[in-house]
Amino acid sequence: MKTRYLHNSTIFSLLIVLIAIACERPTEPDEGEDNTTIPVEYVQLNSNSLILHPGELVCLYYAVYPENATVNSINWSTSDDNVATVYQNGAVSAIAEGSCCITVNCDGKEAECEVTVVRETVPVSSISLDTTSASLNVGETLQLLATVLPEEATDKTITWESSNPDVASVVDGMVSALNPGDATITATAGDVYATCTVSISAPYSFGGMCIESISGGAITIDNPNLLAIEYKIEDKEWKTTTSRRLTFQVKEKERVWFKGYNESYNGTNIKCSKDSYLYGNIMSLIYGDEFESKTKITGERAFLRLFLGNEHLFNHPAFDIELPATTLSPYCYAAMFNGCTNLTRAPKLPARVLTENCYGSMFYGCTALKVFPEMAATEMAEKSCIWMMMQSGIEEAPELPATHLAVSCYEFMFRECLNLKKGPSILPALELANSCYWDMFYGCENLTNAPVLPATTLSNSCYGGMFSGCKSLQEAPELPATTLAFSCYSGMFENCSFEKAPVLPAHNLVQYCYNEMFNGCSNLKHITMLATNAIEIGLGGKEEKVDITYDNSSMYCKDWVLGVAPNGTFVKNPNANWDVKGPNGIPLSWDIQQQ
Repeated sequence: MKTRYLHNSTIFSLLIVLIAIACERPTEPDEGEDNTTIPVEYVQLNSNSLILHPGELVCLYYAVYPENATVNSINWSTSDDNVATVYQNGAVSAIAEGSCCITVNCDGKEAECEVTVVRETVPVSSISLDTTSASLNVGETLQLLATVLPEEATDKTITWESSNPDVASVVDGMVSALNPGDATITATAGDVYATCTVSISAPYSFGGMCIESISGGAITIDNPNLLAIEYKIEDKEWKTTTSRRLTFQVKEKERVWFKGYNESYNGTNIKCSKDSYLYGNIMSLIYGDEFESKTKITGERAFLRLFLGNEHLFNHPAFDIELPATTLSPYCYAAMFNGCTNLTRAPKLPARVLTENCYGSMFYGCTALKVFPEMAATEMAEKSCIWMMMQSGIEEAPELPATHLAVSCYEFMFRECLNLKKGPSILPALELANSCYWDMFYGCENLTNAPVLPATTLSNSCYGGMFSGCKSLQEAPELPATTLAFSCYSGMFENCSFEKAPVLPAHNLVQYCYNEMFNGCSNLKHITMLATNAIEIGLGGKEEKVDITYDNSSMYCKDWVLGVAPNGTFVKNPNANWDVKGPNGIPLSWDIQQQ
């Protein structure tokens, strides 16, 4: 007999009486007195396990063996009366969720029944959404709220799905508009579902440079050259300013479009007083309405310092800043985003041939900048990338495929990028230029890998200070160069952590070539340097071979092993007569071996 959800105490008491009668073990007929005692050998229950819901009541029956055994005592017990109780007639009452063991003891012989109390499953009957259709612009979001009935449904878990995740994605009801198109968002609970159709549109039609205010504020244009600059707010009429300074107000979420027909802006600066998105094609400032197919910048300093120090500029979640030019001019992007501390991703830079200082200081101090696309440039120009990403937040450097370098082309490029952990896999150029990699990774304390450096002929100061202060650099790159140049390795690995220096295969030293190369490398304990003599370059570029002596060693190796490990091994060319000890020669107390 089974009864569920009894709440009235009178009914419950009556039910226990009925259960007691129903659960009572039948009395065997009296067939005459027999004083023989037959012990109980074992006892069994009619069920070894039960699954009940709270409030249910069920009877357990026992049987003793042999059937004619003499039963002197019966006792029922529960291992947890918070889960289920048992009466001495075998009636089990489910109390709350959990598990327990019901035991019957007949003259010391026991049988058990495992009781599991679970909630009764209440299925979901319906689900509804607060919005069933919506129109969004790319980059916008919509939070959908779902109502699941009945309230007491056992499992109200909702799964979300988009029919077109490239157009609109959904996570926990948050819909993100990604690309123009249509999508159906489905929320499912149990066997029922509800839908919302979303239509995604592009937020602008002009497509040129756009600043979209996030929370309202002012936009200021400093125009030192008194150029004609056109702008319009949303769908209002285009306006033209030639003022030295123009400030105008924008409301929350208002967009401002910019265009012009000026070959170069050379110091024009745009600032926002409140947080704003920047996106669209910058070429509209040069080519007006004809910008879409244009990829050539002709005016020197075209966008120099255009957004310098604009700390309120942010990347739009869906639209990029577009710099499509493949033909550049000198200084065209120099300091363009310098100090824009809230930009997180850089625009693509498709130009393959660079010009003087074209990217100089472009992202200097962009501390939030994490992502940088691979650079396409294969031919550099003098100082083309100098200070380009210095003190930015970049975590992984892009690959740099350039094979034709120029003077100072990568100088200071990643200097003091404290978040930078991974450098390019290789710097493939075989012909270097003076100072081309000077201080390139200087102060990048978390850099763990150095790029492959395949060049065998070096140029003046080409690797000077390149990895100075890279304290996390555990392994130095191979240095296959056999033809050195003035100050080529000067300070290259100052204060690095590796224990073994790369082999230095060059036989002829050149003035200042190794100066301070391993200065402060306190873990360094192994150096192989195969030089046999040196070359002095005199007036008029005349070269003269000389011996390396105590008197002239500082000209080639000044402080190059100052501060290395106190004990280590120095491997030298057996033909070298060089035995200078100390910071300008072979470290004191190190073992000297012949190659």
